[in-house]
Amino acid sequence: MAGGNARGDPGAGVRRGRRGQPPPGAAASARTAIEDEARWVSTGVAGAYDWSAVDVLGASGNGAGTVVNALVKEFPGLRVRLAALPSVLNVLGEQLLEPEALPRVELVAQTHPVPSGAGTLLLCRLLEWLPDEDAVLTLTEAAAALPADGALVLVEQVEAADPDDIDAALHHLRLTAAFGSGLRSVEDVTALAERAGLAVRDCRDVGWDHRLWVLTPSA
Repeated sequence: MAGGNARGDPGAGVRRGRRGQPPPGAAASARTAIEDEARWVSTGVAGAYDWSAVDVLGASGNGAGTVVNALVKEFPGLRVRLAALPSVLNVLGEQLLEPEALPRVELVAQTHPVPSGAGTLLLCRLLEWLPDEDAVLTLTEAAAALPADGALVLVEQVEAADPDDIDAALHHLRLTAAFGSGLRSVEDVTALAERAGLAVRDCRDVGWDHRLWVLTPSA
């Protein structure tokens, strides 16, 4: 039938690129949506840690660009090494990071999520895309990259306090189906950090069912 049928064809009405690829700009739009979600918690993150004491911050993860944007505006002495894949960095540099922030943010293209050369690391909503074993390995590698007096600041969405929160339930199902992860409890994230050889120095609520952990290498 000309024009397709929305019930019979889930992709009806969606223009595809060559060989079934998404239309141009779809990936950028998805990345922008991910970063937009981080705006809800960026203020809480800025107030939950002493960023003024940090000279160079290494940052990575989903929404890290938005959080970094807020941090460099509030803390003029802060310099950041923001690590991600090239396609992600293109979106961050061209659409999300504000012009006044760019001179103090070094965009580092790499496959590994943990940037080097920083005494403090920020991982933002990275674990929610990782099953437990992958999450532990990522945290272990982050711990190994820290100097003896360094700190890992971990920001993650956790299970909703309201069991009837439909949006949180759907998000959990999507993460479980796509990545085998799902939203974790505060205790579950803490246990992953401890398995990776990290000690919890602080854990704070930064709003919107997100928590911020300050982790240091175990003695």
